[in-house]
Amino acid sequence: MLKLPRIGLRPAAMAAVVVCLSTGASAAVTVTALPAQASAQPYGAFAYSPSNWHVVAAGFGSSATAAETAAIKNCGKGDCIPVTWFEHGYAQFDVSNSPHAWGDAYSTTAQGATQLALSYCEKGGGTASSCKPATPVVDASPSSASTGADLLGRACMVFAPLGADIIDGILGPYGHVGWAFLTDRDSGTWIFGANEGGSQLKGLGGPSKTWIDNGNWSKLVHDFSSAVDYHSAGYYLFLRCSSFAGNNSLQAYNKALSLSHTTYSFFGNNDCLTNAVDILRVYGATLNASDTWPSGTWAPKDYYYNELTGWEPSGYL
Repeated sequence: MLKLPRIGLRPAAMAAVVVCLSTGASAAVTVTALPAQASAQPYGAFAYSPSNWHVVAAGFGSSATAAETAAIKNCGKGDCIPVTWFEHGYAQFDVSNSPHAWGDAYSTTAQGATQLALSYCEKGGGTASSCKPATPVVDASPSSASTGADLLGRACMVFAPLGADIIDGILGPYGHVGWAFLTDRDSGTWIFGANEGGSQLKGLGGPSKTWIDNGNWSKLVHDFSSAVDYHSAGYYLFLRCSSFAGNNSLQAYNKALSLSHTTYSFFGNNDCLTNAVDILRVYGATLNASDTWPSGTWAPKDYYYNELTGWEPSGYL
């Protein structure tokens, strides 16, 4: 499994540059020559598709999260993930088709970005002749203050708006959430799951009904969208995600295992929301556990819409 060291960047809203490269297993990469895409916005980001890695998108915006969100949209595939953001600098994304490798970098100069992107592509297994520039870009006012971050981690909260309908709309629906986190950016592998309620007392007590699975983005969407043991098809509809520099995949997985099938408590910090928050916080997401019951909100819909500060807007699963 290919893991590439790269210099990093950070997201913002952006004008798209989408480049499709040759997919032949042994063919040389062919890239249409592109001038550097320039923007008056201060932030830029790159996103790519692990399942179709020759699709790369770039853009710019007024904030890191806005650029990240736009880069994902511009990439155009469901599994596209942001891999870096930068501010006030030049950046470049290089791809090698044979062998498969890629590298991205930002710098205070166009030459610096070119050299660094090639260097990281080569460290990933490419060569000087096989690594080709896919997207050279520059944002507003490149300077010595140029900064950014490599985005190794990505977490999502998955939302079922009609969950916790306790008494046919009289009490509820209060919403329901699951969780997901990226374990390997280069392969696009995720771990995901949910606490679906208690196994006794109309779902409010007894051992928690939990599930944990792993796979690519298509499997994640399938598992949440399809009928499983604990919910019907079409139950989960939306998600909000956030990317950041690091991740603690193993620790988060162990946390998920430790919470699975423990006693469910609706108001006792062991339900769908507290489990999702606890797992994603261990992974590295910026979430405040005190925002959940008893000091904060207990309704998953309120947390999903109001407490995910700085996360991307809600979108369809």
